[in-house]
Amino acid sequence: MRRTGPGPAAARARRSVAHESISNRYLRAQGLLRSGQYDQAIPQFDVVLRFFPDFAEAYHGRGLAYYNDDRRDFALADFDKAIELKPDYADAYRNRGVLYTNRGDLSLGIPDLRRALLLYEQDGDEEQAAEVRSLLAGILP
Repeated sequence: MRRTGPGPAAARARRSVAHESISNRYLRAQGLLRSGQYDQAIPQFDVVLRFFPDFAEAYHGRGLAYYNDDRRDFALADFDKAIELKPDYADAYRNRGVLYTNRGDLSLGIPDLRRALLLYEQDGDEEQAAEVRSLLAGILP
């Protein structure tokens, strides 16, 4: 019998290690984001998204890093992608709504904030719903 290389078990093991490594990158990116190291978080999210291009939470995290690093157009693109991948993603709607309202585009920001509010209420997340209500109260006449 001729063997041509590592068998299926070895391939599964390599995929498992790679997946664990990417999971660790995501956790590292989140930690950097929380600690305000936005310029260091972005490349960590980039690696995660290279391997998991449908990971809405990674787009959202990178969007927050871009937003806080004053790279608002990149942030908007990532919030859009997060919502495209996960249409019920309340945090992405909230943050996109904040971005739009902060740049004076109320016609786009208010609907996003209202959508976030609805999703938070449906999820029973009263703390986040109250935060969005407060944001809307500060915007609406």
